Amino acid sequence: MRQPALSPDFFSYALDLLDPTQSQVTVEGLLQVQIGNPEGRHMLASFETLAAPGRRSDCAVVPGPNLVIDCRLPAAGRYHVILFANTVRYGSYDYVGQLAVNNAP
Repeated sequence: MRQPALSPDFFSYALDLLDPTQSQVTVEGLLQVQIGNPEGRHMLASFETLAAPGRRSDCAVVPGPNLVIDCRLPAAGRYHVILFANTVRYGSYDYVGQLAVNNAP
């Protein structure tokens, strides 16, 4: 019940959420997501504040077998971090999940 909202596609891409393992987390300006990525999938991530849904900003993604996503949240508030994946670098990415984040700098 406390796990993040991950779609079946997350698992079909053979991804493994290493950290955070809860659906809602509190951070101080930076959310770091670690994902086991043994098959070298390509990922994108973005965040949006709940105060202005639909206005998204990109997160930095460091590829590798333990992929790291860094989302620098600009202000205090509640955010959704949205995850996307693909087998190739270019093209359409599939929605694979999201996290709820409270930013309390």
